[in-house]
Amino acid sequence: GPAEGPADGGPKGGLARAAAAALAAASKAVSKAAALCILPVEWLVSATCPPCEHDGPTPLWYPVTLATSFTWVAILSLVISAIVSRFGAMLDVPAAFLGMYVIAIGAEIPDTIQSVTVAKRGYGSMAVSNSFG
Repeated sequence: GPAEGPADGGPKGGLARAAAAALAAASKAVSKAAALCILPVEWLVSATCPPCEHDGPTPLWYPVTLATSFTWVAILSLVISAIVSRFGAMLDVPAAFLGMYVIAIGAEIPDTIQSVTVAKRGYGSMAVSNSFG
């Protein structure tokens, strides 16, 4: 009839399914592209940070792993700082504003990851309470 919709498989339902399929395909393509971009970084980190699990075969490598981890954090912080500085210079945005913005994002990313992780494990109320501090 004239009011056909998604529930009865009418034209709107087919369009919604097609849009969802296109979005899923695009999401998979973006995920694959991101994985390819991250691959060299993963290789570099695994090559420079030796495993040092407590019960593993090489627990004495802990100081080396700690030092290389700090080095990676310093290098990546320098890269991010240079990118943000250049971006701010191109757009004529004050450096102080961009600095506060980057710090605010950097402070919230771990909380976001933690909330998503506990929500995926089925603790939705814990994820919501984490958003309130």
